[in-house]
Amino acid sequence: MRLRRQIGLLISLLGVTFILLLGSGSAASAQSNAPIVVNDTGNGEDSNLNDGTCRTSNGRCTLRAAISQSNRNAGPDTINFNISGNGPHTIDLNGQELDPLVDGRLTINGYSEPRSSVNTSQLTFNADIRIQIDGGGADYIFRIQSPENTFRGLAAYDGDIIFEFLNENADGNRLIGNIIGSDHDTNFQRGGGIGILMNTGPDQNIIGTPDRADRNVISGNGLYGIRINHGPSSFNIIQNNIIGLDVTGTRDRGHNIGVDLQFFTFRNQVGGLGPNEGNLIGGNGSGVDLSHSAVNNLILGNRIGTLPDGVGFTSETANGRGIIFKDDPNGNYFAHNIIRGNSSDGIWHRHNYTGRNTFAFNEITENGGWGALITGHDDIYFDNIVANNANGGYNITNNDSRTNANFPNEQTERTLVRLGDFYANGGPLITIEDDANTNADQPTITGVGPGAVFGSDTCNGCIVDIYVSGSVNGDGTVSPGPAANSWTALVATHSNKCVDITGNSSSNGADSIQDGCDLDSGQRLDFVPVGNGFTLRPQSSGKCLQVTGGSNSNNAVVEQQPCDNGADQRLQWSGNSIVFAHSGKCLEVQNASTQNGARLIQNTCDGDENQRFHFGNTINSTWLGSVRASSNGTFSMASSALQQNVVVWAVATTPDGASSIPSGHVIVKGSGYGLGSNPSAPLPAPAAPDQPLPPIPYQPSVFDCGANGGTLSWTNVGANEYFVFATTNGNETYLGGHSGTSLSVDGADSYRVTEWSNGFANTTTCAGPGPSAPAPAFSCTSNGNLLSWSDEGANEYFVRTVNGGTETFVGGFGGLSATVPGADSYIVIHWTGGRNEATCSGSGGGQQPTGFTCSINGNTLTWTDEGAAEYFVRTVVDGVETFVGGFGGTSATVAGADSYIVIHWTGGRNETTCSGSGPVTPAGFSCSVSGSILSWSDEGASTYFVRTVTNGEEVFFNGFQALSATVPAADSYKVIHWVDGRNETSCS
Repeated sequence: MRLRRQIGLLISLLGVTFILLLGSGSAASAQSNAPIVVNDTGNGEDSNLNDGTCRTSNGRCTLRAAISQSNRNAGPDTINFNISGNGPHTIDLNGQELDPLVDGRLTINGYSEPRSSVNTSQLTFNADIRIQIDGGGADYIFRIQSPENTFRGLAAYDGDIIFEFLNENADGNRLIGNIIGSDHDTNFQRGGGIGILMNTGPDQNIIGTPDRADRNVISGNGLYGIRINHGPSSFNIIQNNIIGLDVTGTRDRGHNIGVDLQFFTFRNQVGGLGPNEGNLIGGNGSGVDLSHSAVNNLILGNRIGTLPDGVGFTSETANGRGIIFKDDPNGNYFAHNIIRGNSSDGIWHRHNYTGRNTFAFNEITENGGWGALITGHDDIYFDNIVANNANGGYNITNNDSRTNANFPNEQTERTLVRLGDFYANGGPLITIEDDANTNADQPTITGVGPGAVFGSDTCNGCIVDIYVSGSVNGDGTVSPGPAANSWTALVATHSNKCVDITGNSSSNGADSIQDGCDLDSGQRLDFVPVGNGFTLRPQSSGKCLQVTGGSNSNNAVVEQQPCDNGADQRLQWSGNSIVFAHSGKCLEVQNASTQNGARLIQNTCDGDENQRFHFGNTINSTWLGSVRASSNGTFSMASSALQQNVVVWAVATTPDGASSIPSGHVIVKGSGYGLGSNPSAPLPAPAAPDQPLPPIPYQPSVFDCGANGGTLSWTNVGANEYFVFATTNGNETYLGGHSGTSLSVDGADSYRVTEWSNGFANTTTCAGPGPSAPAPAFSCTSNGNLLSWSDEGANEYFVRTVNGGTETFVGGFGGLSATVPGADSYIVIHWTGGRNEATCSGSGGGQQPTGFTCSINGNTLTWTDEGAAEYFVRTVVDGVETFVGGFGGTSATVAGADSYIVIHWTGGRNETTCSGSGPVTPAGFSCSVSGSILSWSDEGASTYFVRTVTNGEEVFFNGFQALSATVPAADSYKVIHWVDGRNETSCS
């Protein structure tokens, strides 16, 4: 059974439903056992797990022995360290995995080691960690199969997996203040490892918090920093970590993938919108990778590719690509990230069948490829800053080589690009390739008059966004941007080379060519309006480009001659092509050459790449407003910002959410040239701009708390429920969920309040007055087996027995009395206003009830009725215990095993064992592969579990109720079922 089933919080973000499940009060409130103190760096086992003491054969306590003992203890445990010497102390596991954590509520605190200290740096990691664990190549170091464990102050490294959260019981764990994947100074690096793996169902785990002391460094693993794998793995939060870099945030200690979300994992949050919630992700092959139907995840406020300040970057902080999408992730939401300095594309949508992801308010700058290379459908980009990317702003492409047999009709379409600032990119602002976005009608700007812009050729009712160069000031004027000069460079899209004049010559008849872009005077072109077109004038000569002799023929050379504004010098934009007015033919790079010095000619317009051009020192674009086109596709807009030195361009958005490239380019000049005119006058009076915008992303509200005497209060930000925690001496206690904005509390060092309105974890902390004594009126009495206590108004009271100094948890009770076993004394605890405890003496004789037995007959396990609400069954095969489940009756159908353990908790923990006949392996279980269809024999199982094996790496694919499945290509496959125990077959 899953622990977290008590409190449901329904949240909505952009039409997506979020459910937050938090733990029950009884689990969080049980009293801890005395701390276990590790005093030995050895690797020895506990010599006697039944004596309640961590002690190896040499009388010392190792980490291995401490974990084994904590698994044996009932209730919460803490493992502290006190190893002689200054350290750092290395615990070498010699390739042997530690015992899995199966009991829950264990805290392993490396900062308890003398002379260690937590991180205090705002941006880097200066913690002094003195406990480091060398896995020696172990399959894993920590395997967590239980809830609410906390790990802090550890450096753990050299394991295939450092922390593995496995299955649905591994909920609500916290990793805070650790180095995961490297040693204490992050010099160690390993290939092929995983720092943190959450697999097949862990929920609500916390990897770092906004507190500086809780920052983790997750680096040096080689393969993955963090991988959340296989739904339902959800509501996990990753904040304030350094992922892929060393403790200084400057040196590459990266992974193939920094953060990997895949295989149906959903509703996880990487980063956040509050202070210190974003992660620093650098030095990885890809910073964040979403794949295999990862759904509705949040990537917020991270610095991806930069130095810790989010501004600078180096070759070591760069990821290969900032963010990658592949294989149908959908509905994911990215906002307020800085994606800068990555060596290739800032964002790469790898497959056409990827869709419905939203990118808003991100800074996508100074990446070595495109700002975003987009394939897929229904993706939304709005209000991003896209600047200084080497290849250009957005490339929307429909490369049909990226196909998948499961998605035969994939098409890049309905890609929405709106608003934002675009400037100084090394290529087009936006380009569309390979028939992508064919659903959109491209607008054409037909003229710009004083204070107005006019256009046509788009669809009935389309929304047209109008952009200008420079920045629009408060008075409606425009401040020129870095490219709003009297000149611009013109770049051939197919070669990425600039239009130039041979040798920067000033002579008549000098050829126009393409050359490497150095922006010298021959490449600085004045765009001068003439009629409803323009001329191109290289600043090296002041002459105009024209077709030699005014020829109408194909392949006629383009040269420079004195300007006469004739038809053979007059040009117009048509989409991304430039057309000569006298011939109707297009400017072209001869023979589609990519070589320096290739001539420019005119040729019949065919839309080939060598006839496409874009501005090189790309325009600093500001959204001016939007208008809705009329039924015939015309549009107009009035604005005083439409004046001299302004480049105007447009993007059309169809009513179903599609958009197109900026296809109209009109250069408006003043100072001696006059303003452009509207060639199709008279038109209706320009319409006032309307601004139909996509939904604005959530901005966190101001959220504060304060403690005054015994009252804790917090800001009302509209949440349905607020979750309160108290911390004293470093130990945090959950005080429950509350619908109001205040709570009566006992004293504590500090308080934390968390709310989830709008789908984001929003947390505030405030200081408390320090701990105070429990209320003196709380008392208990025992009379035989009846324990009673005073009424303190609590919803639940938690009872423990004490025998010979050993405490045993009995249970939680809603009333004021309970029938209990005999004991030396009793402890009763409640949490109204904080932790309050009463003790009272018993009559002794704390013996557990006798007569609890079990037996096995075939596949039926039965046990005696002890009046428990639930019995917990485990199988034992070759010394390995496996949890089967909890049962309300006194029998269960089980698989074959060497022996069985049955446990109940009526009156304390009671256990019985009985022998079995050993595991049963049925004969004849087999599988086969035909193309992409995997089939297997019928063994009568309700579910069969399929794993793929490629290059020796096993990956869980899915569970199936049928006898066949469509599977991805792999070297081999494994099929597993659990009728009569674990049964496996494999096929190539």
